[in-house]
Amino acid sequence: MDELVMTISATPQETRVLLTQGPDEVMKARLRSVATPAHRFAGPMLCESMALWHDQRVRAVVSAESEDVLFALGLCDGLGVARATLHYVVEPLFMDAPPRRGQRLPGLGNFRGEHRLRRSLGR
Repeated sequence: MDELVMTISATPQETRVLLTQGPDEVMKARLRSVATPAHRFAGPMLCESMALWHDQRVRAVVSAESEDVLFALGLCDGLGVARATLHYVVEPLFMDAPPRRGQRLPGLGNFRGEHRLRRSLGR
């Protein structure tokens, strides 16, 4: 079974989520910004719910424009230390060769930035 990877790009304007399983897109979402206070469990529960839905652990890749936005997602503590649970792990990015191009889901705009983050994951 291919690994589930959730790429989260958080900016003061919006939060974009791309969930992939291997080279295939599973889910795309454009959510409101977390610059305004969000519930502290919103980010962790999003990762956990996808893990439970697919019955496998999620690797969360998080990109944020500031430490405040990163902390607001609830996936890192106030010192920037990534969280890891039974259902998900937040990992830093490493350079890697791009994976094969998989099935793409139409709609919701351009997700090139999230795909670029996904391709830079270490294996």
